[in-house]
Amino acid sequence: MRLSVLGPSDLLVTALVAGLRSSRVETGRMPLHEIGTDRSVDQSDEPRLLIVDVDLHPRADVVVRAVEAGMTVLAIGSVAHRERAAAAIVAGAVGWIAKTSSIDVLADAVRETAAGRALLTEQARAAWQAEYLLARDSVRAELDRLGQLSPREREVLHLLADGRRAAEIAELLYVSITTVRSHIRSVLAKLGVNSQQTAAEVYREIQRRVGRAPGAEPVR
Repeated sequence: MRLSVLGPSDLLVTALVAGLRSSRVETGRMPLHEIGTDRSVDQSDEPRLLIVDVDLHPRADVVVRAVEAGMTVLAIGSVAHRERAAAAIVAGAVGWIAKTSSIDVLADAVRETAAGRALLTEQARAAWQAEYLLARDSVRAELDRLGQLSPREREVLHLLADGRRAAEIAELLYVSITTVRSHIRSVLAKLGVNSQQTAAEVYREIQRRVGRAPGAEPVR
């Protein structure tokens, strides 16, 4: 089985490839744009294993694309992003390894997969599925909270989360500071929070969990 690590030639991917090679696992790098192209298909018909870092690629559609291209996917990531790991497994990844694990643990998982042995029991996969559903419902509830805001209110909230003050927001949006403060009061009321800081924290948490929250485009 040929192993590739998804990502650019940055420090993390370079270190991961080097570490696996030192563990005698032949490893290469695959750019994101090659998934699903002829370059992602081994002409020798040898199975292809792809390691996907869910911290860098939070959207599970990356896993879906790789699986549809005939690859076996192993997810890695930080323990703080378990819900992304759950989404990757539901999307078809054969397992997940925490980044705090040693290269030897990751290399063993690669060898087990190459040998055709399952990394997850049916019970473990069902537990990941349940974790995914719980996280999905939680994210939907948070997005519903944001959905109560008007486009302008979401824009103001995004700027607050970016550390902007009311006066700066007024200048950026070409409105009066009174109008901005009115939008802020409305945001706090709709989100059910008592401070701009808490509202900004709610917004940043949603961004962290889904990769992008509504109204997240920066003001030009």
